Parts: sequence; C-alpha cells; structure tokens
Amino acid sequence: MKNTNKSLIIAIMILLSVSVIATPIKNNDQIDITPKIGTATLYQIPTGYKFSNIEILDHTYEAIAAITPTVHYYTTDSTTEIEIHEPVSESVYTYDIIKKGIHDYLRLYVPASYFSKKQKITNLHLSLRIHLSKLPEIKSFSTQSIYEPQSFPDYLIITNETLWSTYNTHFREWKIANDPKISSMKITNISNITSDPTFWVNGSYGDAINTSGGNSWIPNDKQITSNYSLFNDTQAQIRNYIRLAQLGGCEYVLLGGNKDVVPPRMACSYAMDSCPGCGGSFYNDTSHASDMYYSCLHYSMNNNTNSYFMENDCCSSPYDEIDWGYDICVGRILVDTPNEVKSWINKTQNYTLGSLQGNYHRNAIVAAKDSGNAITNSTWLMIGDEFPSNITFLNNQNITQTQWSDIPNYVDGNNNPYDGFNLIFHAGHGGTLYTNYQPGLVTNDLLPNFLYTEGCNSADFGTDTTSRMEGWLPYNCLFAGISNSASGWFTASTYYVEEMMRQMFNTTTANYTLNFCKAHNDAREIYGHQTDCVFGMIVKETNFFGDPALDYIWYDAGFTPTAETPQFISIDNNSNGTTITNTNPTFNWSITVNTSQYWFQISNTSDFTELIVNISNINNYTYPSYYFANETRISFTLPAANSLTTYKQYYTRVKSNLGDT
Repeated sequence: MKNTNKSLIIAIMILLSVSVIATPIKNNDQIDITPKIGTATLYQIPTGYKFSNIEILDHTYEAIAAITPTVHYYTTDSTTEIEIHEPVSESVYTYDIIKKGIHDYLRLYVPASYFSKKQKITNLHLSLRIHLSKLPEIKSFSTQSIYEPQSFPDYLIITNETLWSTYNTHFREWKIANDPKISSMKITNISNITSDPTFWVNGSYGDAINTSGGNSWIPNDKQITSNYSLFNDTQAQIRNYIRLAQLGGCEYVLLGGNKDVVPPRMACSYAMDSCPGCGGSFYNDTSHASDMYYSCLHYSMNNNTNSYFMENDCCSSPYDEIDWGYDICVGRILVDTPNEVKSWINKTQNYTLGSLQGNYHRNAIVAAKDSGNAITNSTWLMIGDEFPSNITFLNNQNITQTQWSDIPNYVDGNNNPYDGFNLIFHAGHGGTLYTNYQPGLVTNDLLPNFLYTEGCNSADFGTDTTSRMEGWLPYNCLFAGISNSASGWFTASTYYVEEMMRQMFNTTTANYTLNFCKAHNDAREIYGHQTDCVFGMIVKETNFFGDPALDYIWYDAGFTPTAETPQFISIDNNSNGTTITNTNPTFNWSITVNTSQYWFQISNTSDFTELIVNISNINNYTYPSYYFANETRISFTLPAANSLTTYKQYYTRVKSNLGDT
C-alpha cells in the first residue's frame, strides 16, 4: 500500500469534477464546440449516433522559436527508458471515444501548447465543429446459433464439471426462492462454451465481427483483423458467451471458481502521477487478474493486438480502447472443490436468511493505516459520513492500534458488548491485514462478513490459488468481499471506496442501490476513465467476490431474533432417557425457523461443565455424510471421530444458530 500527500486531496477533487461531468451533444450533424484549453472535456454522444470527425472553425495561437525538448518514454516490451532530443509534433487537439454503460462519450483534449514544424505553439482559442452520423441499422444475429438471445435466465453460473452439481443441488433453488430479483438460473460448464463455434473469435459474438455483421458489441471498423488467436482463448470465448447472456436478459453472472476453474483475463494498467495527488508511477504493471473484462463487454479490450489487454493511455506506450462502463454484474467465488462451494453457500444463506441478525449485522469496523503501518484517521474522515446512521462502529470511527491487533476476537463476537462485526473496511497494507484478520474457523460459520480492503495483492488470484482472498472466502468468515489483484493506493483507492459507499448508502445518489456488486461497478464507471492516472489501474484490478445479485440487508436497530426451540425427537429411534448400544447414534430433533445450522453438545454432567462433544456448525454442507433433513426433523449421526464410550451416562443438548436451546 502506497501513500500520498494529504494536502493534494483537494486537487484531485477539482480534477475529477471537471472530467466526470459530461455535456450532452444534441441529435444533429454539426455542433460548434469551444473547448477549454488545457482541460479534457467529456461530450455525451446521443443514442443512435456515432462520432464522425472534427472540423476546425477557428484557431488562435502564438508561435515561438523552437526549443529542443527531451521526451521520456518506455518501450513497449520492457521498462527501458528512451530519450528523444528533437521536437515532437502533436495535434492541435486529441480525442478518444469512451464507452460508459449504454452511452458513448467523446473525450476532447486541447493542450495548452504543442510542437509543430519545429516551433512551439501556444493555444489561445480553438473553435471546433463536431460531426456525428447515424448508426447503421443492426442486422439480425446469425440463425446458426443454437441459442436464442430473447430468452436467457436472470442469473448465470459459469463453472466446471466438478462443481456443477454442487451449485445445482445447494444453490439454484434456494437462490430463486430467496431473492425476489431472480426468477431463473442457468449453470453451464466452460467445456460447453469452448466447444461451440458461436463463441469463437469469428462467431456471432466474437471480436472479429462488427455491428454491421450482427455483433452490436463491436462498433464498425473496430473489429479484429489480425492476431486472431489472442481473441480466441478461453477468456475471450467466456466473454462472448456472457455477451449472449446479457442480450438475452441475464443481469448477474457468477464465475464459479478460482483461476484453475474460470481463468481471469490478465490485464495491463500502465499508470503515472499525471493528475495531482493520484500517486506514483506503475510502468511495469502489466499482468494482474481483472474480471472487469467479463462485466464490460464492448470492444475487444486489445485493439492494438499486442500481448497486453486493457492498456491505459499512459507513459507514451501503446494503449487500448477500453469499455469502462459495466454491462452486467459479475462476481467470482475463489474455490475449486465442492466442499469449498458448500462452505460459501452456507455463509451466504446465513447472511441472506438473517438467521443471526443480532447486533453484528449492524456493526462495522474501519481499519485505516498509513504507509508507515500506523493507525490513521484520514480514511475515516473521507468515508465516515457515507455510512447510514444505524450502523454501529467499533470505537465510533477508526479503530485503535490495540483493537487492530485484536480484530479476530471483535469479528467473532468475543469482546463484550459486541456480538460480532459484519462489515469490515480496511485501508492499509494487505500483508498486515492477512496477519491480523484471521477469525476463528468455528465461529466464522455463524458470523458471515463482508470485507472491503485496499491492501496490495490481497486478491492476487491470477498467478496462484493461495491469495489472501482465497483463504478468507472458503475457509474463514467471508460471504463476499472486494480486494485488489495488484496494488492499492491510499488517496485514489479511498476515493473509490467512498464512491461505492455513496452509491450504496446515500439515497439521493443517482444510481442508489443496496447491491454490493452494482455499487462497486458504479464506482468503477465514475472513476475508471481517468486513464492518465492510477484511478484506471485501481478500477481494473479491484474485483468483486461473492454473489453478484446479493443486496445489503437492513435490520431495525431494536430487532430481537426469535425462533422455536429445537426439541429432541429420538436417539436411534428410541426416546430420551433410554439405553442405547450404538457408540455413534443418530440424534433427531425438530427443525427451527430460519435456521441453517445447529450447535450440538454431549456432556458427562447435567450442567455441561465437562463437554465430550462440542460441534457448533452442524449443517448439510459441513457434514454431508452425517446430516439429513426433511420437512419436520433433523437427523444427525455422530461422526466416528466423536465416538462415545459404552456403559456410560451422557447428557445431550442442541441449540439453533439463533441461540435457543
């Protein structure tokens, strides 16, 4: 995690306010524009039109004798710095077309000065006419496709054969029944996608087919015409399949596995400190995992057809046309075994059903550290006012150094008067978070958490399968999280998380939503097009992990959970108090309301001071061979590891995860 000077924060705010607000262009062919000298300006292109060209109407400037500037830049394939000692010719203006959501934007930049014909030119005034033209009528899609874009489920899971049945058995029907947004779901294997030529580079949705050819994702003259193999790998074919799904009405995509299950696109994010206070230069930031490739579906993301995808316009290097606006919500689960999938499903169900909606569902932690690894309030000062009033914060704002060292006990609910913490926001070094944030493996099943961290490399899921997020998600307490596949940066990253909090919790925000993934995408879209500084880098490498359709769940401040008390029905089909001869008996008890798991104990004493068996996470996902449930009862067979001794008297009790015994 890097640091920037706090005094530069206001400068960033000013820059962003200029760049983000776009001026709509009316639906006519000629628009006179007088741009601001030295400032990039966005113009929104109307629906049904495309940019054609720019005509100079009036240009006033001063020319002085040429000087010999020194231009520094880095070569494409290395970090070698090269100097050119001659005047560099630049245009009177530069422009690019930016895709943000459903709209195209023209970004126009008029430099304060430039070199032309061995003279330095200083711009005084420039009047331009922007020419637009109507888009051609989109042709229908190929009838050879085996899929119908008009009918696609709300929710799509992309996974492999090993995990398919786990999602189908334990997640599909539950999600449809418990999320009113979801009425249908499709689970598909990658092998089904890669074997279908529809999703190859020259298929109906591939990067070699443009709008006139029936592929609305690729504007005319933007199709790929060479190096086809770069755009026909597994990642490209998955993206083409998601394009089909989005056109067919799909809104949410879950990438159901880590990099060995669903490969991420490895992106390039050149960045430099060209905007005041953004912080730092990353000329060799050329390979980090980015699922933005799967959520932003326009353009090939590598129009210069080199070995790097999604290159920023930076550092005198080749750059790509990047779609910064999301078209579909994408989440990823960093798992590769059925048991890891079941663990994540259990945590997501606990959160969604509100089975543990005690105070911990309102409790939040903000842990902010500076470049020297010391507690700082700078992050709290930026994001604190974005949270709703009914969230309770440990320490009422940023935590102390002592509390930072004891995060596991706070999260697990071991420190009175807190019963645990559901929302954790971390600004600081990823390594120190991984050392401290390790909630217990037992309690975590009862307290699923959401973690947002700016920590560097906290989700480096594109190079191995041992990243910090891959430890937190299936094994510890997270049901969802957002973290970096490469570098975080205090100032820029904090603006980014602040915007996400504003999208989620400020009801006056234009795109207000309680959906974690949508709020994350909105923050991306607002800051992503700052391509000449580190915002673009952060946007591409910050990924969402979890159910993409999951909403933040509100609970009344005074809510007290209630439920039926689980009642013993029988032990090995015998009544309580009778003698049994099985050292691994089956215990039967009644199902309780909104309970996804139970806590079971066996003791030598009636006051349970001496426990023989203490299992707090009994559910079908953790104990599939020992657990059975129907409409009225739970049957749990004592595992072999917990075998009882014969000719002894035992006392048994069970409680639901709501706390009733």
